[in-house]
Amino acid sequence: MSLIAKKLLLAVVFFTGAAVLIIEVVAVRILTPYFGSTMYTVSSVLSVVLAALSLGYYLGGSFADRHPQPRWFYLIIFTSGVATVLLQVIVNHWLAAWAPQLSLVSGPLLMSLLLFLLPSFLLGTLSPIVIKLLSLGESVEVIGKLSGQAFFWSTLGSIVGSLVAGFVLIPRLGVGSIVTYLSISLLIVGGGGYLCSVKKKVWVIVGLIVAICLAWGIVYSTSRKNDVVYQTDGVYQKIAVIDKDYRGRPARLLMLDHNPSSGIYLDTGDIAFDYTQYYKLYKYFVPEVQKMLVLGGGAYDVPGKMLEEQITATIDVVEIEPSLLKIAQQYFHLPTDARLVNHATDARVFLAQTDGKYDFIFSDIYHSLYGVPAHCTTKEYFSLVKNRLQPNGVVVVNAIGTLTQQKESFLMSEIKTFRAIFPNSYFMGVNSPGSARLQNVIMIGVNGNTVLMADLIKKKKLTEPTIVNSIDKLIDLDRFDWNQYQVLTDDYSPVDYFNAMTLKQVEMMKYNFVNGGETMAFLEKLVNFGPRYNGSVGLEQSREFLVKEMRNLTSDVIEQKLESVGPDGKNYLFSNIIARFQPEKKDRIILATHYDTRAYTKDGQKDFVGANDGASGVAVLRQVAEYLTVMENKIPVGVDIIFFDGEEGYPLPEDKTLSIGAEYFVANLKKYYQELPKKALVIDMVGDRDLKFYLEKTSLANDEASYRKLFAEADKFYPENFISQVKYGIADDHTVLQAKNIPSMLLIDFDYPYFHTNQDTIDKVSSVSLQKVGNVIVQYLYSEYK
Repeated sequence: MSLIAKKLLLAVVFFTGAAVLIIEVVAVRILTPYFGSTMYTVSSVLSVVLAALSLGYYLGGSFADRHPQPRWFYLIIFTSGVATVLLQVIVNHWLAAWAPQLSLVSGPLLMSLLLFLLPSFLLGTLSPIVIKLLSLGESVEVIGKLSGQAFFWSTLGSIVGSLVAGFVLIPRLGVGSIVTYLSISLLIVGGGGYLCSVKKKVWVIVGLIVAICLAWGIVYSTSRKNDVVYQTDGVYQKIAVIDKDYRGRPARLLMLDHNPSSGIYLDTGDIAFDYTQYYKLYKYFVPEVQKMLVLGGGAYDVPGKMLEEQITATIDVVEIEPSLLKIAQQYFHLPTDARLVNHATDARVFLAQTDGKYDFIFSDIYHSLYGVPAHCTTKEYFSLVKNRLQPNGVVVVNAIGTLTQQKESFLMSEIKTFRAIFPNSYFMGVNSPGSARLQNVIMIGVNGNTVLMADLIKKKKLTEPTIVNSIDKLIDLDRFDWNQYQVLTDDYSPVDYFNAMTLKQVEMMKYNFVNGGETMAFLEKLVNFGPRYNGSVGLEQSREFLVKEMRNLTSDVIEQKLESVGPDGKNYLFSNIIARFQPEKKDRIILATHYDTRAYTKDGQKDFVGANDGASGVAVLRQVAEYLTVMENKIPVGVDIIFFDGEEGYPLPEDKTLSIGAEYFVANLKKYYQELPKKALVIDMVGDRDLKFYLEKTSLANDEASYRKLFAEADKFYPENFISQVKYGIADDHTVLQAKNIPSMLLIDFDYPYFHTNQDTIDKVSSVSLQKVGNVIVQYLYSEYK
């Protein structure tokens, strides 16, 4: 082989080495809009590309020994161009539909295998083939030198490709264009080399022209949607400006990696998103702002409003995406004002380098769970934030997540971390302070003495709805066991892992009315209170906890207290809890359970914690209550969720089911109902791992049509758990309601083997069973009252 031919081969392997790294860098940008810039995305891309290269090196060496001709070398390059064309076709036409079906954890790996394995594998075969070609006609003594040259130029190409992709191509070209131009280049290099290596060139030329035209057409294979005003690939993310109807009004939204970041209403210029309106909270604490810092500019809607409201204030804006300032000025009416100073850098880097002090800091850098910057979630980070506040200055942070009772949670860990730095802090659920569903949560930290927000509203006579209503959004932090959550630090901040768990729960809730994991966590908290018999500390803690939970979900909560004389002549106090949903509706139904436990097991032992008997029904109805607060399709009747006390009788060795709370409730119906409730469903022992429900005799006799309908709805989804056969006749709270002419049914797994024993512990309960029962109850409500 001539010297020129050898140098040409080394130049080609330099190019293909660059192509591999361009694919690798661009791959992360391709997947980020769908799976976030998480460790799962980066790790998946790196792992797949490295695995493909390893396989390519191995098989390429064997192939080179069998086919040591240049035409095969160039044909493989041409084929890698075809594979890259195929990659772009999938990205353009199917990725957006497939990606949402996959999880944040496994999705990036599966899509990386589909998209990047084949082109990376083909390019990986080239280095050993080049070494074989270079060594043809050479002595054995120089093979090491030739191998070193091949790997040197291939690796140098990879370095150049990585730098060019990050510093030149992505900032100037769209990701789609980069892939298309790369595929065309591979087709030209591979096809041209192959053309020079074979004798019959006519059909090769025709095929080459067709392939290049096909690849070029991919650039235009997806048309811009009609609502897209502007779109580009930023340095860090895909950027789009779209016009669409939002809440019945024309709006312009900024989209970052397919996630709505911020926006304005076109008819008034007002801020469109609810959570962004919480910047106004500065009026509680610092009504006259002289110096403000905004972390995360987005559409610059907050800085724009602050320029209007605080005419003497100077505003520093830190936005890592450098193009967003001009986009905000061009498309979101941001005025050019010398008082606004833009800093195109990372928020934490800016905080570490600046010596400025601010009256008010507004942070909006957690755009979605797919892209939370872990280094801006830690105790060390919030220490920097606090150090940049004036005395009595305030920071308002927009976070996102779920107010969960479960242990692995980014949001709950973030709140705990924030409180560690800002002891004087407040937290608000933008949608609901009691909901465990995904929502924005506003974190407010004051660098000074305690300030009572409700008192400030009255004192300052503030009337803006966002500010006044924010008091109702305050989260009751006492609802949660903060010992189970982690403080995030620079050393330990598994944000991507936590958010993957949250997104898994969010995805699950698309197909369920009730979250089984959240129900189980709630049940565990009840069990941790210990035995909950009359007069016990556990029962009082449970009562207080339930009242708080219900008041976070509805303003209409009644504590129905009663006194009763036991068989031993002593007075005992009991308390029913009634939570009313859609209280304005005259037609009402009852969902009920009991929340007390026995003082003694059936064989006379103490310390009965009642995980299934006494906690499972409560946990399920709590989650049903939450669904009733967030459902969009309202049930056309009012629902009363009742937690009865005294179902297990008095705390005596011979205690038995007496339905003390239910008896008192029906005796006082006229105080709360204009007419009798239409129906009632009582549940008990609904969490058994081996869940089996049978038709109960008194329920069937009292309201056969509704009871069979309940089981028919359940049979559609869980036929293995709901058996439409009569097995037991049971006297319970439902029979007390039946005696008052309220059609009532009982749902109970009476075959539970640990009934009234000390083995009725949390390990005998299943989150899947709890979720099934919650789903059945909600589905029944819809079917019965549609």
